[in-house]
Amino acid sequence: MLDKRISVILNEKLPVGIAFNSLAHMCLSLGMQKQEMLGTQILTDIAGKKYGGMSKYPIIILKGSNEAIKNISVSAKQDNNLIVIDFLKEMYDEYTDEEMKKAIEKSVDFEYYGTLLYGPTKMVNSHTKALQLWR
Repeated sequence: MLDKRISVILNEKLPVGIAFNSLAHMCLSLGMQKQEMLGTQILTDIAGKKYGGMSKYPIIILKGSNEAIKNISVSAKQDNNLIVIDFLKEMYDEYTDEEMKKAIEKSVDFEYYGTLLYGPTKMVNSHTKALQLWR
């Protein structure tokens, strides 16, 4: 078992396109924060064609209710060994950073489209063990 993992919990009520858009944004955010988590950055085949590398750690995609995602996010943020990245409805609905910032500053009760946990495998698993895989 690897020492670290990424688990992403997506809101089970989302259409696939919106869920995967949320997933992409959370993964990009993690990649910006932890660039060292990539393995070989560029892979080259025998013909010289180049391919992007991939994460050193598994990425597990799970599903949960809005309430479950919110509770996991709040709980995981208490642990300094985990990186927690949320994706909220407001992040999808607003088109500019300024609009998004204003929408988020006006509320504390959000609809969670997803949350991403990254850190030691046992810690991540302790927050996500009751969830099912996204299928």
